[in-house]
Amino acid sequence: MGTLIMTLVVLANGAELSPEALVQYQKANAALGAGQFGAAIEGYNALAAEYPRVAEVFAGRCSASVGLKHYAVAEADCVYALALKPQLPAATYALAMAEEFQGKRDAAITHYRQYAALDPKLAPAGPAAATRADALSAAPSNVPAPPPLVTASAPVAGGTNMLVVYHNHFASFSRVTLVLDGKLVGDLSMNEFVEINAAAGEHLLEARTNPVSAYETPRVWSHPFRLSASPVYANFDSNGGQMTLQEVPSRQAVTEIRADCKKAYAREIGPDSIQAPPVPAARAVVMAPAVNPWPGSGVGATTVIIGPGAQSCRFSSDCGDSSDFSCRDWHGQRVCMGFGGPGAPCWFSSDCLSSSCDGSQKVCR
Repeated sequence: MGTLIMTLVVLANGAELSPEALVQYQKANAALGAGQFGAAIEGYNALAAEYPRVAEVFAGRCSASVGLKHYAVAEADCVYALALKPQLPAATYALAMAEEFQGKRDAAITHYRQYAALDPKLAPAGPAAATRADALSAAPSNVPAPPPLVTASAPVAGGTNMLVVYHNHFASFSRVTLVLDGKLVGDLSMNEFVEINAAAGEHLLEARTNPVSAYETPRVWSHPFRLSASPVYANFDSNGGQMTLQEVPSRQAVTEIRADCKKAYAREIGPDSIQAPPVPAARAVVMAPAVNPWPGSGVGATTVIIGPGAQSCRFSSDCGDSSDFSCRDWHGQRVCMGFGGPGAPCWFSSDCLSSSCDGSQKVCR
């Protein structure tokens, strides 16, 4: 599948991307073609916030999500890409695959045929798409849906009810800590789900990333949920290139959990549950002159920034989790970028907690 997807990616018009962004886009495409879907998504994520109107970025991320079997998020990206650029070959074909693997047979057939009808120079996999559409058309349509992995359960003693939290969409974080009403629930990793029982009524769910650097502030999401007799489902998804915590319709959630997730644990949260620790505050941004390693050489000392998500480095591995941080050139030095506070160095808006990078000064607003 990776080889097929690779043939569908079309480079964005260079005029739509800055030279630096175009290089990053090409690297993401190369990772996609090599079957390195996680690395490809990391590259597309960095571009999505900065260039929300470049359809090819979202088409590429859609194809990579198909490669990771994250079909719901792939479908959302492809639908958005086609809204920006109708009949974009990469998005049309990847959307058909995402729909097929979600059991949306009629929609998949439609998009396979739309792709097959495009100019063969733009859609070289047209014969394969037509063959797949014919095969789906000939298949029986009354195949029963598989039983759900997570089933609704009756309220337990005391009127408690269930909140199911899962994490199956690739993101810049692989693990989060869950907190319900200020009480510590536990950690949730990629492709896992957690069952939380709590009293009926409204609750506030909080998810925090786990810092890997002394200068990193945890990212925090919060969302209110009302628990009643039926389970409520929550998941992380992307919206405009930014991760969100949101409630998911039960039918969609059950399908995604069944396809991607294993159960991590179950918890009952009440007044006697452990209180969650406070979120640590970000360190202040400090400006300090660097030591000149070649005295008398005429090479002047430069200035480094030490602050949230910023420290000197040689490689991205020096900064922590390479899916969260990057080591890049900045004003003559190599510094870590990612989750930066105001004044921290950045290349893209995704490097900043505020999602806003000053393009001229290359610092987070």
